[in-house]
Amino acid sequence: MQLLANTFVFSTFFMIPFLGGNHLPLFFVSIDRFWIDGIFGLILICAVTFSFLRYKYTLSAFFKYLLFFSPLFIVSVASVFYSWNFFNTLLWISILVWSIGSVYLYSTCPDKNTCHAGLIAGAAFASIAAILQLKILFPNLIATFQHGLNAQILREQSGIPFASYMYHNILGGYLAFIFPLALYFGIYRKSLLSLTAAIIIAMGVVITSTRIGLGITLLMYFVTAVILTIEGRKKDLLKVGLVGVISVVAVILILNHGNTKNSVVDARSIIVQKTKAVSADLSTLNTRTDIWKNGYQAFKHSPIIGFGAGSFEYAYRKYFDGNSYTSVAHSTLVKIGVELGLIGLACFLFYLTGISITSSKLLKERRYLFIMLSLVAGFLFSLIDFSFDVKSHVLSFFVISSAFFFSVPRHHNNTTKAKINGKGLAVFLTLIACILANMLFTTRLNESRTSVHNGDVLIEQGLPLKALYSYRDAISAMPLTTEGFPRALSVLLQLALSRTREFDADLAAVGLTNDPRGLATALQKMENYESSIWDILVAPGRKNPHPSILRTHPHTRKRIERLMNLEQGKELEIPGFHDRIVPVSYTHLRAHETVLELVCRLLLEKKKKAYTHNRCPAMQLLCASRTL
Repeated sequence: MQLLANTFVFSTFFMIPFLGGNHLPLFFVSIDRFWIDGIFGLILICAVTFSFLRYKYTLSAFFKYLLFFSPLFIVSVASVFYSWNFFNTLLWISILVWSIGSVYLYSTCPDKNTCHAGLIAGAAFASIAAILQLKILFPNLIATFQHGLNAQILREQSGIPFASYMYHNILGGYLAFIFPLALYFGIYRKSLLSLTAAIIIAMGVVITSTRIGLGITLLMYFVTAVILTIEGRKKDLLKVGLVGVISVVAVILILNHGNTKNSVVDARSIIVQKTKAVSADLSTLNTRTDIWKNGYQAFKHSPIIGFGAGSFEYAYRKYFDGNSYTSVAHSTLVKIGVELGLIGLACFLFYLTGISITSSKLLKERRYLFIMLSLVAGFLFSLIDFSFDVKSHVLSFFVISSAFFFSVPRHHNNTTKAKINGKGLAVFLTLIACILANMLFTTRLNESRTSVHNGDVLIEQGLPLKALYSYRDAISAMPLTTEGFPRALSVLLQLALSRTREFDADLAAVGLTNDPRGLATALQKMENYESSIWDILVAPGRKNPHPSILRTHPHTRKRIERLMNLEQGKELEIPGFHDRIVPVSYTHLRAHETVLELVCRLLLEKKKKAYTHNRCPAMQLLCASRTL
C-alpha cells in the first residue's frame, strides 16, 4: 500500500514538467496535451486518495497555506463577473485548482523528497525529449513538411526544440527553475541519479538557447559554488565543476554531431547569434519594455480590479501602440496588475509575505535554502517572461513555495495509518469534486483544440466541408472558447463564395456563347448522366444530402432556372456586364472541369457547324483551342 501510494505521488509530480501547453502531437515525441492533462488528472486523483487513506496528517498546516493562498484565488474567481474574457478566466481558475490539488498532495505526503524527486526526474526527461526533437524528430519533420501549417510552425520555432512547451524559452526557464533542486539532491543527498539529472537539465537549458534561463542557471550554479566554498566542501565543489564541464562538452558534441543541413536554422548558429547579441538586447530587453508600457496604460484604465483573470490580451489590444503586439504579459507582476488590478497585486504580495514569514527560520537548513534558490530562480524568470501563463510553471511555483508551510524534520517519515475524521473527509471530498470538475473542463477543452487543429489541417488539404464538421465538434466540445466559431464562419463564407463563383461562371459562359438554353441543356444532361433512373424518379436529392449552405456548388436546378430566366429576359440587366466579364480561376475549389470547359466540350458535339462562323468569335477561338 505504501509503495503504491509513493508511486502515485512520484508520478504526479513527474508529470508536472510536461504540462507546458503543447497540444500538437506532431512536435512531441509520443503524446500530446490531450493525453498529458488527462493522465495527470487521473494520477492526481489516485495519489490524493491513496495519501488520504494511508498517511496520518493534520490539516492545520494546509489551512495555514490556504490562509495566504485563498485571497488570490477568491479574487480570481470573483473576476468572472466582470472579466473581458469569461473563458480565459475559467482557464486561469482551472490552473489554480490544479495547484491546490498538487499542494494538498504535497502536504499529505510524509516524504517530501519523493515529490521533489518527481519534479527533478520530469524536468530531466523533458530535457531528453528536447534533445530527441533536435537530433531525430526535427530533421525528419523539416524534410517532410516543406509547405503548409506544419512548415510554418517549424519556421516560427527556428529549429529550436521545445519538448511539450509551446515555446523553447519557456522550456529553458522551467529547467532553470528546477536546476537548484537537482544540485541539492546530487550534492547533499549523494544521489548519483540527481547529479546526472542536473547535467541533463543544464544541457537542456543551453540547447533551448534562452538567454534569460541560461543566465538564471549560471547564477544558481555560482551561488551553489559559493555556498560549497564557504562550507569548505572541496569534493562537492569538484562535483559541481564536473556538472558544468560535462554539460558544456555534451552540448558541443550534440550540436556538432550529425547532419544539420535539413534544419530550418542551425541550432548552433542561433546559440552563437544570441550570445553575441546579449549586450544589445540587455539594454532594451528585446521588445518587453514596449509590452510593459502598453500594459501599464491598460492598468491605468482599471487600476483597482483590473480586466479579469486571463484577460491580458484583450486589455493590451485596447492600448496597443503598433510596436510590439503580444497575447501574454512577459511579466507576472504586469499580468496580475492588468488582470486583477491593485487588489490582485496585494493578494499576490500577501502570498509572498507568507513565504518570507514561514521561511525565515528554515533557511539555515540546506534543504530549505536550495528550495528557496529554486523558488527565486522561478520567480526571477517569471518577472521578465510569461511563465505564469504556463501550467507547469504555476503548479511548480505554488508547490515548491508551499514547502515552507509544511516544514517537517529532515528525517521524519511518518507512515502511520490515517485516522479519518469529519473535517479531513470534508476537505478530501470537496477537493476530489473540484479536481474531477476541473479534469472534465480540461479534457473538453483539449478535445476542442484538437478538433480545431484537425480542421485547420483539413482546410489545408482542400476539404472545407470536413473541416466545418471538425470545427462543429470543437464548438460542441467547448462552446465557451472562441477558437471554433470564427473558423466555422470562415468556412461557410468560403462555401458561399464557391457557390457564387459557379453562378458567375454561368453568366460568363452566357456572355461568351450567347446561348443560355444550350448551357441549361448541357447542365441537365450532365445531371442526368450522374444520376440513375431510380434517383431521378424516386430520390432526386439522395446524392446531395447536405443543406444548401453546406454545398460547394449550387443546386443544378437553380443554375438551370437562372439560365432560363436569361433566355426569357427575366434576369436583371447588369450595366456593362458583357464588357467586364473576366473568367475566374477557382479550380482549387472544384472536383471536376470548369463550366467553360464543359460548355466547349458539349456544344462542340451539338452545334459544331453553327459556331464555326463569325456569330461568336470568342466561342470560335475557344473551340479551336479545345480541339487542339
